[in-house]
Amino acid sequence: MISFSVIFWTFIVLFALIGALRGWSKELLVMFSIILALFIIQVVQKYVPLVSRMMSSSDPRGQFLLWSLIITIFALFGYHTPHVHKLAGVKLTTPRDRLQDWLLGAILGACNGYLLVGTIWHYLDTTGYPFSETYMTAPRQGAMAAKIITWLPPVWLGVPEIYFAVAIAFAIVVIVFI
Repeated sequence: MISFSVIFWTFIVLFALIGALRGWSKELLVMFSIILALFIIQVVQKYVPLVSRMMSSSDPRGQFLLWSLIITIFALFGYHTPHVHKLAGVKLTTPRDRLQDWLLGAILGACNGYLLVGTIWHYLDTTGYPFSETYMTAPRQGAMAAKIITWLPPVWLGVPEIYFAVAIAFAIVVIVFI
């Protein structure tokens, strides 16, 4: 069986390549979409009693699928963006500008991979890996994957940190894109 850490890092590299091809401005919007999804999940779970009761009484597989569906839909909407360079007034004329766009896109793409795949992995871990052991098992204690779990986005991006992340994201959108 392949380790979760190998899958995790493979997806981060894949998202970095996608980010390099798309550019930093589009990847920034994807990042903000994922942060917004995390914010909505946190707020709804904490402040809407009906949802928190339903989630605590539902089966772990349903919880995982719902959380993963929400975060994935927001990421897909983030990836479905217009030509942001035209909106932001950015013109990539020199090779240096294109290199900067490529490098920043790769860095932000890797961050998006970390946010998206790390969040889904966190939800998988939180629900106790609710699928058959034929497909996957929880990482063993001391394994690299078990160490990575402590650094996944929802672990350190809880309440109130998510509030600051949303505020910073919207400030950047207003300053850069509007």
